[in-house]
Amino acid sequence: MNWETVCDIPNKSAECINMYSVPVDGDPQNVRWVINNAGTSYEIGDFDGTKWTGLGDKDKAGRPLIFEYGDCYYAVQTFNQAPDHRVVHVGWLRTGSLLTDAGMPFTQQLSIPAEITLRTTPDGLRMFRNPVKEIAELYAKTSKFDNLTVEAANTHLATLSPELMDMTIAFVPARDLTLNVRGLPIRYDAAKKEFAFTNTARVEREKAAMSKLPPAKPQLYKDTGPGGAEEFIKTELLGRMGITQDHWESAISGLPKSAAGSSILSRDMLKFGQLILGKGKWKGEQLIPGASLARATTPSQVNEHYGFFWWVDDFTVGGKTCHSIQGRGAGGQFIFMFPEIDLVTVIASHNKGMGDMLKNLPQRIIPAFVPN
Repeated sequence: MNWETVCDIPNKSAECINMYSVPVDGDPQNVRWVINNAGTSYEIGDFDGTKWTGLGDKDKAGRPLIFEYGDCYYAVQTFNQAPDHRVVHVGWLRTGSLLTDAGMPFTQQLSIPAEITLRTTPDGLRMFRNPVKEIAELYAKTSKFDNLTVEAANTHLATLSPELMDMTIAFVPARDLTLNVRGLPIRYDAAKKEFAFTNTARVEREKAAMSKLPPAKPQLYKDTGPGGAEEFIKTELLGRMGITQDHWESAISGLPKSAAGSSILSRDMLKFGQLILGKGKWKGEQLIPGASLARATTPSQVNEHYGFFWWVDDFTVGGKTCHSIQGRGAGGQFIFMFPEIDLVTVIASHNKGMGDMLKNLPQRIIPAFVPN
């Protein structure tokens, strides 16, 4: 088998990339292509076999479009090229210990298959997802309620208590409304034309479980104000550093992930490196306590090259040893910091193997900045 590189699509290096065609508004003669990554970001565009032309649409905050707003859906697998042009997603539900805590003999699961469509909206083309029609074969009972007020709908919903539920709602959005399903609120904001749902019962269970962890495995759960942890990070850290284009995935707890799942521009990665070298100071302002960063960049008792999310190592080049601090990201994203020579180097690439980069970059970079 001979492989040939025919094109390179920029800014699409990520984990579990999918690329597939989908009819627009159900018309098989009008097809657009979709590229999505593991974190459910996606872009719609045209592809002629050698050239990708993306539409470049963003959400209202200027961030890449995403098709899943939950906190445990990841690394979707796409099933396409069916005779009827159907495209189906099946995702990995990262449920952690929730299942074993409930007495299940497994720790992870796959999502219900969802059929993908592209539809024209006032904001442009957007992806829509609905459970595949085949799940109707699993229905044990069907209930239908017509011409109800919100109050009457909630009264009917209170009488339903199946383990699993597939619910379709058609309504006239005259004002804000809240539907209660098993005591959990599904809210519609009429001004924003958006639904919002948070499994508050699960969050409270997780908070209670975290508080019971033994001292040997401390976990911190801290509400940081009305906007939550993500807003606190954006305001008190990213915003003060002039970082405005970012994406940060949420963990099951609802908090931003701390060890993975963030995306920023390479120039902003440089800013983080400068922040580390500045011992938490940015343009004279102490954004992170220096003692906290010193602890994070000090090797732990478990691994002599790893602190708290930051790696440390010494490199000897031409008989001279240079200390380094490193941030390592999936797919070949690196921040190299060399404190002795006040140098930050960033690599943004698609390279599953880290070994060559970790070895070769210092060998090439250090001699250029260390005098003979």
